[in-house]
Amino acid sequence: MTNGLSRPNALWTRARLLEAFRSPPSEFAPISFYFWNGEKLTRERLSWQLEQLRAQGILGTIISYIHHPNGAIDPGDPPVFSEAWWSLFGWFLQESKRLGMRVGVQDYCIVNPTLEALAREHTELRGAEL
Repeated sequence: MTNGLSRPNALWTRARLLEAFRSPPSEFAPISFYFWNGEKLTRERLSWQLEQLRAQGILGTIISYIHHPNGAIDPGDPPVFSEAWWSLFGWFLQESKRLGMRVGVQDYCIVNPTLEALAREHTELRGAEL
């Protein structure tokens, strides 16, 4: 999905550089933070939203979750990392690929609570102090 201009080097001519600014490679297209909180997530709703983003030239999303001052997150519906979430996430990746879009996950707001929950449930996974 690039026009061959994504890796600048010393051999670039002024004309090639100007062309890269006029028609930048797709990896430099706008990306949207995409919060998976609020209303229940469905394939129909997400598909419509992806189509709307793509129509505006947005070629990527970064899935994120709202977090509270104490670090807790709104887990969304379906809850993050549940079986239903993984199924929806897998479909979302395929739908994004079909539309020529990239997907990222902003993990700082979901990793710590997830690791803390795992440590509470599986004490054998807790780290040791020196």
